[in-house]
Amino acid sequence: MENRSKFRFLNLPFVVAREVLNTMDPFDILDFSRASKRCRVIATTKKASGYQCSLAFNKDAQLMLQHNKIFYSYQMTNKKENDGKRRTIYCGDCTFPVILVYSENFFKDMMNLYSYASSVIKGDVDGVSIWTKEMDRQLRSTVDWLRSEISEIPILQILDDNVSHADLQYTLDSLTPTRRLKIFSETIERLPLQIRKTCDELRIVKGSWIDLHNAMSFDYTGLALYGTELTNQDLNTIIKSWIEMKWCLDLICFNVNLVDPDNLFDVALGDISHERGEPFTLPDPEFILLDGGVNIKRKDGLMRSVHLFDSPFGIIMRLKTDC
Repeated sequence: MENRSKFRFLNLPFVVAREVLNTMDPFDILDFSRASKRCRVIATTKKASGYQCSLAFNKDAQLMLQHNKIFYSYQMTNKKENDGKRRTIYCGDCTFPVILVYSENFFKDMMNLYSYASSVIKGDVDGVSIWTKEMDRQLRSTVDWLRSEISEIPILQILDDNVSHADLQYTLDSLTPTRRLKIFSETIERLPLQIRKTCDELRIVKGSWIDLHNAMSFDYTGLALYGTELTNQDLNTIIKSWIEMKWCLDLICFNVNLVDPDNLFDVALGDISHERGEPFTLPDPEFILLDGGVNIKRKDGLMRSVHLFDSPFGIIMRLKTDC
């Protein structure tokens, strides 16, 4: 029988070993790091960089790593026979590889996996998504872990309805989004939420609790309020406050649903100086322009346009620059 010598990776010079590791995807790097203490030292010393990480606390509990525009995902499974299996997910024109990880406690094991992966692969957390219905009484403990492990979260999404106001408020008080906060949840009590200003953009999809006072308290460059009961008269007050530089000085875009779109221009803009704008086409096919819009001017000379759109959130008004 032919005696083939084995490839002794650990005997390679460090520079050569590092180049070999550079050819590996994150799945292979983490597998290699678990082979032995020495392998972990090599993998950790190499410290693969340039990764972005996101965590999804949903029914599958996913840890996703992005590198060079390619996504790699670890997904929890309760089927032991599927542990370690690879599969491909198709999402539109994109595909990304997935490794299944057997777990009896999805969220706890995903947290452990993240802690281990972050000790081997250098990367920044880009986003966290929390499906409150899937947490099964683990919401607060998960939030506590996130607060201790990830001090700042660029994009935070909170989804699912029928969460208690106390639990949702606890989540908002504990976590710190730095770029964008998206709240898709509606609380059982439908009480107002206290939202700290830690990021530039805020989107609230089910805002039945938002009144004029709440809306006027927000100060963001990007603001989207859907599902509200704000009237055209309320919007008139908001727009006038922006013109007088008393609301959202750095505002770039404000979207809000309309409860009476037919009378928007007569009521919300009736006593505000404006001129007709120009129609344009949005790249998002879900937002359909309904009119040519108008242009309004802030007292410092800054111009903004007001347009109406048909959207997944009903008919909305958009106040925006450089549409």
